[in-house]
Amino acid sequence: MPTLISSDVNGYFKRLGKVKENNRGVLGAEEKLVIIWGMTRGWSKAKTARMIGRSTSPIGRYIHRIVYRPQTVFDDLQLYSQIADRKWGCRICEEFMKTRTRIMRHILAHFLPMEIAKFATLGV
Repeated sequence: MPTLISSDVNGYFKRLGKVKENNRGVLGAEEKLVIIWGMTRGWSKAKTARMIGRSTSPIGRYIHRIVYRPQTVFDDLQLYSQIADRKWGCRICEEFMKTRTRIMRHILAHFLPMEIAKFATLGV
């Protein structure tokens, strides 16, 4: 069963095949989402670049920003949703947690080393 994020990424890939975009601008939200998705799948920067039609430089810069300031992904993307008063859902794997901080750390652990995910400064 596809997750919410995989549906978003697949929709982006379908549109990418139909539309030629300028590759020199700032990374868009959908491209950043594909970068995160690729990181969860163990994709190299080169594979991610091929998938979104970009060079590896902007991808490497975005990954660098994520590693050194993990809050960046939450500023850029909606990777979790609030289901109820004390229920937060991960859009990557659809797991649920009781606090927003826990779900944010859980999400980071999908694509960053546990040491970073566990101790990252989060703007909660």
